Amino acid sequence: MHDVTDGDHQPAAAPASGRFGRESLERLMTFGDAVVAIAITLIVLPLVDTAMDVDSAAGFFSGHWDTLLAAALSFVVVAVT
Repeated sequence: MHDVTDGDHQPAAAPASGRFGRESLERLMTFGDAVVAIAITLIVLPLVDTAMDVDSAAGFFSGHWDTLLAAALSFVVVAVT
């Protein structure tokens, strides 16, 4: 058997879909976006529970600044990587 060639006697290029094509790359990127969204959600949920137990926003920010700082740092790490 011989290879399929184009007019210049060069092997024809494989289609851009399939196991390692553009479609697979898009699926991988979509999966990565979903993982980041879940990670950010898991960072925010404990803050919501803590905020529900406080009477005012000022009390939340002054009494839980360390938790907010940790959440902000975690958010930056997840968002950048």
